[in-house]
Amino acid sequence: AYTRDGRFVINSFGGLQTLEGFPVLDSGGAQILLENSTNAPEILQDGRILSNGRLVGNLGVYQMDPENFVSRFSNSAFLAEVPGLATELGNDTSINQGYIEESNVSAVHELSNLIAISKNYESISTLIGRADDVLTRSVRELGEAQ
Repeated sequence: AYTRDGRFVINSFGGLQTLEGFPVLDSGGAQILLENSTNAPEILQDGRILSNGRLVGNLGVYQMDPENFVSRFSNSAFLAEVPGLATELGNDTSINQGYIEESNVSAVHELSNLIAISKNYESISTLIGRADDVLTRSVRELGEAQ
């Protein structure tokens, strides 16, 4: 399963896991285990995970083709029929601990699109209604003429 949800918790055995309790895997597919500590782990921009200043793993980051997603899994993950391609973190891709990903759409732009679509729908609906009235009137008048 693949997810973009970066909200993780630490279980009683020191394993990093998702909010739903599924283990977070490193780039090699192994569960990430943290050292016993009261300090939160540090996740660097290149995906390395430090616990008490020591490297304990690397987050697995993958590039996915949305067409390969088969279904949703749990609350925030997807199952894929083709494994993702491991992505090297660097200039174009990075991980930022403690941040919330912003939306990739403009709410104002999409709202204006919705208004335009609604107006078009109303216009077409009115046009179809008028055409239906003309057809009904034509049938009625042709039926009376005979």
